[in-house]
Amino acid sequence: MDREAIEQNLVDAGWEVEGGFAEELTIGNTEDLCILVPQWAWQDEVPLYELYDVEKNIGCWAWVIPTPLQAAILLEAYGEPTPNEWDYTSSTQLRPEALEHDPGQLDSGFK
Repeated sequence: MDREAIEQNLVDAGWEVEGGFAEELTIGNTEDLCILVPQWAWQDEVPLYELYDVEKNIGCWAWVIPTPLQAAILLEAYGEPTPNEWDYTSSTQLRPEALEHDPGQLDSGFK
């Protein structure tokens, strides 16, 4: 998947894409949440996306692009304090089935 396709997938999921931030990174934003897509994710076709809560300084990785609401739920459940540099081999990694739940059933605080 190329960068343009990833950016379209971010928009389709409800993220605002920050264009022109860096050639090595694609960023989607919504309020205090971000989804970061490093260059190797589209070059090496590794579907791994970093979710980040700016206010809480926590992050986690996901195997699919979640909606912002799903990202908030995942960060609440799996977020870890963010180091200066992520090691994607040891960070929390979420499989797509973690996104298959009805968000309303997970936590009413996100409604």
